Amino acid sequence: MKLKKRIVPFTTVILCDDKDFNDLILQTVEWCSSDSFNPAGKAYLVNCESYTISIVNRLREKKVKPKKEFSKLSLIYFILKVKPSLLINFSQKPIYRHILFFSRAGRKAGYRNLFSLIFADITFKKTEAPILRDAAPYLFNSTEKDERFGYNRSTSFRGKAWIDEKGTVIVDDENNIELDLGNIPDEPAGEILWIPRRTTTKTVWTDFVVLTYFAQKENCKITVQVRSEKEYKSISTIFFIKGRKSTMDKYLNFIHAKTVEEILDSQADKTDINWIVFSFGLTTEYNRVRGKLEKINGNNINLTTIKRIQNG
Repeated sequence: MKLKKRIVPFTTVILCDDKDFNDLILQTVEWCSSDSFNPAGKAYLVNCESYTISIVNRLREKKVKPKKEFSKLSLIYFILKVKPSLLINFSQKPIYRHILFFSRAGRKAGYRNLFSLIFADITFKKTEAPILRDAAPYLFNSTEKDERFGYNRSTSFRGKAWIDEKGTVIVDDENNIELDLGNIPDEPAGEILWIPRRTTTKTVWTDFVVLTYFAQKENCKITVQVRSEKEYKSISTIFFIKGRKSTMDKYLNFIHAKTVEEILDSQADKTDINWIVFSFGLTTEYNRVRGKLEKINGNNINLTTIKRIQNG
C-alpha cells in the first residue's frame, strides 16, 4: 500500500546495501536539512554489508562502526533500542525483509513484493538506485497542491551536500527556504486578534496559512488569544510536529486571557485591534464577542471568521 498522508517521524531507520550507502547518506542529509524534517528528529542509515551506521540529525552527520559485525539478532536489538517511528528497507538481501517483521517500528516500509504486502505497512516500487523522495514522498512537504497536507508550499534545502575525499559529509549552509505564506508587514498599521478553535487543534495550521495572507492584505500583525498554558502548548505542538516552530515564533504573538472581552476591556482606546478573527463562528463565545462589539461599535473593530475570509 501507499501512505496517503504526511508523517513527521521522530526516529527513522533506513537499511541499505553498501553500493547505495553513500548516495542515501546525501539524500538523508538533504532531507534532514530541509523544512520537511522534524527539527527534533534523527535518522539512522544502516549499511547492512559494511556494518556501518550513519547518524543524521538537523545539524550534522556522523558514522559509527560497531566493534562486532551485525548478526540478525544484534540488528534487531539495535532497532528495538532506537525505537524507530519509521523503518525503511532498501536492502536487496532477503534476510533483512524479516527484520521488518521483528522491528516493532511504528511504520514499516519495503520494496513491493508478496512478503512486504503481508508484513509491511507501506510498499514502494523497486528502482535501479534508491531515491528517498520517490520511495517515501510522505516525508516531504508537497511542491504542488495536495489534499494530504491541506496546503501547498515548496521545500528547498539548506544547500548541496557532498562527501569529500575523507568520507566526510559537507553541507553548504545557504538557507533559502521559500514559504507559501503571506509576508509579515514591515510596518503593521494594526493588529488581528485570532481566536483558534477551542475544542480541537486540527485546523490550526490551515487556519494559520489563510490568516497570514489576510494579515498581509490588511497590513496587520497577528496576536493569538489562548486561555491557558495547556492551549498554548497544544498549538505550539502542531507547529513543532510540522517542523515549523520557528515560523510560529516569527509570525505569531500570544496573549493569555480567559476571555476575549477581558482583552477588549484592558485596552482603554481599543485602537490596536483592527480585526477579531474566529476559526469557527458558531459558538456562544463568538456571539458574546459580537454583542460586546455592538456596544463599542464606534471603535471600528471588525469581526469575522476564517471561512468568511476564504470566501472573500
